[in-house]
Formats: sequence, C-alpha cells, structure tokens
Amino acid sequence: SKEFAIVHALHAAGEGVARGIRVNALLPGAVETALTPSFRTSMGAAMYDWAVEQTGRSADPEDIADAVMMLASPLARWVNGAAIPVDGGLTAAILTGRAGPVPAAAA
Repeated sequence: SKEFAIVHALHAAGEGVARGIRVNALLPGAVETALTPSFRTSMGAAMYDWAVEQTGRSADPEDIADAVMMLASPLARWVNGAAIPVDGGLTAAILTGRAGPVPAAAA
C-alpha cells in the first residue's frame, strides 16, 4: 500500500504542475503513538525492534509533523514529486549496507 501511495503522489505531482500544486510523499519510519503496540505486533516485534535499533529511537509525531510543515512552507517551493523518507536514516542505512543484519525471526 505504501508503494501505491508513492506512485499516486508522483503521478499527482505531474498533474498539479500546471495549477501550481505540489505533491510529495513522506515515508515515515517507526513513530511512537498509541497505535505502536498494535503496529509492532502486526509488523513483527523483531522487525520493528530492529528498525528502531538502526536509528536509535522511534520518531515522535512531532518529527513527522515538522517534515510536513517544511514541505508545506515556501522553503520547499521547488520540491515536487519527491518521495522523502522521514525515518531517522533507516532507508539510507539499508541502501548503503550500513544497517545491521535483519534478525532471523524477521527475515
């Protein structure tokens, strides 16, 4: 479902250009909310804990809100059609091979 949301945002970004509408996708990592226990169970505790371990902590909702506010501000006026990981560097760690090994229970 996340991949669909990304592709939809990228498509919408192209559609909105003529009207001056920017569309971007934020890709949050683990965020500490009231739903965290349920999400941790559905994702698998080992995988969830591994992801948090790679970044040192889970995000606070404010961490994600700050990224939304930045994108909505004039500071991001030239950002359009971007899929932006807001995950404390987890995506970068995975893509560069810096992430630790995935636990056997999560693989």
